[in-house]
Amino acid sequence: MFPKSRCPPFGNALYLPHGTIHIFHPEHLTLPQTVIIDASVSRPTRHRLSSVQLIALGFLSVILVGTLLLCLPVSQQPGVSVGVLDCLFTATSATCVTGLVTVSTAESWTRFGQIVILLLIQVGALGYMTLATVIAMALGLRIGIRARLALRESHGLVRLHDATQLLRVIAIGTLLIEGIGALLLMLRFHFYHGYTWGHALYEGIFYSVSGFCNAGFDLAPGFLGLSFPAFRTDIGLLIILGILIILGGIGFGVLLEVGHIFQKSRLSLHSKLALSMSGILILTGMVLFLFFEWRSEATLGALDNVWQRLTTAWFMSVTPRTAGFSPVDLTAVSPPTLFWLGMLMVIGASPDSTGGGIKTTTVAIIILAIITLIRNRRDIEAYRRRISGELVRLALSLTSIYLLAAFLVVLGISFTEITLPNVHHGDTAMARYGDLMFEVFSAFGTVGLSAGITPTLAPVSRILIILAMFIGRLGPLTFFYVFARQWNSPLRRLPEEPVVVG
Repeated sequence: MFPKSRCPPFGNALYLPHGTIHIFHPEHLTLPQTVIIDASVSRPTRHRLSSVQLIALGFLSVILVGTLLLCLPVSQQPGVSVGVLDCLFTATSATCVTGLVTVSTAESWTRFGQIVILLLIQVGALGYMTLATVIAMALGLRIGIRARLALRESHGLVRLHDATQLLRVIAIGTLLIEGIGALLLMLRFHFYHGYTWGHALYEGIFYSVSGFCNAGFDLAPGFLGLSFPAFRTDIGLLIILGILIILGGIGFGVLLEVGHIFQKSRLSLHSKLALSMSGILILTGMVLFLFFEWRSEATLGALDNVWQRLTTAWFMSVTPRTAGFSPVDLTAVSPPTLFWLGMLMVIGASPDSTGGGIKTTTVAIIILAIITLIRNRRDIEAYRRRISGELVRLALSLTSIYLLAAFLVVLGISFTEITLPNVHHGDTAMARYGDLMFEVFSAFGTVGLSAGITPTLAPVSRILIILAMFIGRLGPLTFFYVFARQWNSPLRRLPEEPVVVG
């Protein structure tokens, strides 16, 4: 069967080229059963896309399809001409659940165009692989191993068999939460704002999906958003949207565990860290917003009563992670408030959620590592569990790559918006630079909050923001893995040598 020249010079071995092993029936096997694989002979293989590349390619395909649909005349209001770049910007913002817009959603798009945006938000928040697999399951089709691997990468699962179980929770839970939210918002729009039942139902569905998916798209006139006078004083509207944002940003896996809390003895460490960190950020953000803006007549000071101020401060602590709704004019907030909002945007939501950012659990692990270092302890512990050093290294790497990518985009957009236009040095240039940095971190965090400069950006700057939104939705590390080459692990370890740090 094999040429003698390819047989090894030693006995009791069967040489099989091309790295393959053939299993023979015992009665047909006359040669010794010891097998040696020839690693030196390469096996011709087809290049197949990895699960990370499939996810990135899927998001890119959705963005391109959305851009084409928004370019159609049926998507744009009569007398309004939206360019291809603005259509691409809007499709990317919707698919990446960001909320940054260069044109008014209410005044530029028809009902058809707004529905396209809504569908892009839903697909982008849940992931195209999730929706495709849910449809396949509904049709009774079998879910292959590659689809399960892509789902595991998309949702950050540890065990492969958890994919289909989580999909059912995502599909049912999303419809249930968005349905309840749409019902409550419809009632609010009808009885409190005087909308007709049909108009109230449409806006209720739109705001519910946009809120739960942490997208931040709204149907208010112009670029006012929730700072529209009829909305910013509506406590009920802010509470409903705030709860939807929290549920969408906490993570599907955490929602699954909380839903089965009475059937389990304890929550996982991941859920505990995500819930505790989210609570700490919301409470801290609310207190700081009250502290800096309580007397400002342009923000909290303009509200009528204490309850409106407290609700607005709570909402402004929730929405930067990573929804994008804002009941206050961000151009009027104080610099410390703007800085803290930027910090919340960088942190973002929890893993496996509809939000972006470096994620709450990542920050929690870094903080725990710092506390362990200060206390001079060896193991990083939380809730009577030990966290491995590999997770700390991953958390630090994710944060570093995220900040590096954001700063590179900040440099690029500063060059196009400050250096090329020859903006004079001084207060004007510094204010512009602060607004640009806020815009970039909003794009990377898929937040959508803006200091009002999005429609004024140059075409090159808009392309950089589009790239930032795409990287922010995938995650910087995942984005780089798309282009990364697979390297074999070296078969040696070098000796250690200490380096002075600190």
